[in-house]
Amino acid sequence: MGRKRHDVGGDCRFAAGSAHLDKVIQWPSQDQRDFRLAVDLIENGTTESLREARQILERLIGKDSKFAPGYIELARVAMKTNWGPEGLHQAETLLDSALKIDALSVNAKILLGYVYTHQERYREAELLFVDAARSNPIIIWLWTNWGEMLELQGKKDQAIVRYREALVRPVQDSQYNAARNDAYVQLTRLLIERNSCLLRLVNATINNTKTVGS
Repeated sequence: MGRKRHDVGGDCRFAAGSAHLDKVIQWPSQDQRDFRLAVDLIENGTTESLREARQILERLIGKDSKFAPGYIELARVAMKTNWGPEGLHQAETLLDSALKIDALSVNAKILLGYVYTHQERYREAELLFVDAARSNPIIIWLWTNWGEMLELQGKKDQAIVRYREALVRPVQDSQYNAARNDAYVQLTRLLIERNSCLLRLVNATINNTKTVGS
């Protein structure tokens, strides 16, 4: 029985095809995969996951100091690990760095607007939100954060409009589902509060009418 001949040509064709496929498909680099992992770890929100996310992001920025998304995500870590004046100040500094690198970063503008909101710098926050609203497509977090800013100022009717915007806009990426969910929760709460106030007003009116007519 003759020995089966190995198809060298087939191997070469497979290798050439794989090389061509690699050129056609832009496979994510290790750094890109690490960045995506860091974002997921931040969403997880545990102390350990945030610590790991910080280490990844600091390593990526160490390799490329002009990597603006790294500063943006580090700002999120700063707020999640140290909520309060100090954490907000750290986040503000990181977001300022991101905008110095990429002045058009919509993500950085929206998150900085959120920071300003919780520093009660509402006018500065609104200017950033108005600027971010000119982007296309608009990131859902804009409407959710804008609604929160208005609500904190007691402008509940305007906040309801912004929260509704977050629900009707198409979601560009699954990572923005949290923004829509948050807007839904806040909108539902405000509508319940408003309807409860209307119900109390109606009941008070009915009771007053009964008293006058009795």
